[in-house]
Amino acid sequence: MELARRYLGGLPARNVQTTPSPPRADQPHLPVGRTHRIPVKTEIPKALLVAAWQTDDFWDIRRTRRLSVLADVFSERLRQQIRERLGVSYSPYAFNRASRAYPGYGVFQAHVNVAPDQVNAVLQAINAIASDLAHNGVNADEYRRAIDPMLTTIKEYRQTNGYWLNSVMTASSRAPQQYEWPAISSRTIRPSAPRNCPAWRRHTWFRSDPRP
Repeated sequence: MELARRYLGGLPARNVQTTPSPPRADQPHLPVGRTHRIPVKTEIPKALLVAAWQTDDFWDIRRTRRLSVLADVFSERLRQQIRERLGVSYSPYAFNRASRAYPGYGVFQAHVNVAPDQVNAVLQAINAIASDLAHNGVNADEYRRAIDPMLTTIKEYRQTNGYWLNSVMTASSRAPQQYEWPAISSRTIRPSAPRNCPAWRRHTWFRSDPRP
């Protein structure tokens, strides 16, 4: 702390705008309820199914972490339903990508590699998972199995210089809320559904072998 005060505390104050940025002219928007099929020439009849929901930007770290927990729970349900029950894909997964550049924009995605003739069945399973999470939430066992590894990772990362430099100090003049992140309690990291819950308005696209 003394070294930081000596080398950084004497720097002149910057005139930085800390009010939220207005929407950009090129602000992306995820279409709702659409399906895109992208044919790809391939010798192996495989499809990549992606279901996506719009979420929000990065800057509310509590929300961002909650969505990360939700992605872990969603991934586990994908594994149980699609890999173990249906047996049609080995490594389905979900993640949330929150934008730092575009205010109010992020995308929650589920990815599944599957045979083209299994796309509809897998999409039904994904929709069922999303609907159940939206209406019934995450149970206590799922929450603990998702949150414990995340808390361990955060705790270990906080002991590194890279965390304080890259996650807290970098760009903090434009986003002073970053200084609050290390003190956020784990009690605030409860899973939350993407925007438009409980509907989970979805956009779907997949790439597949174009042959019938």
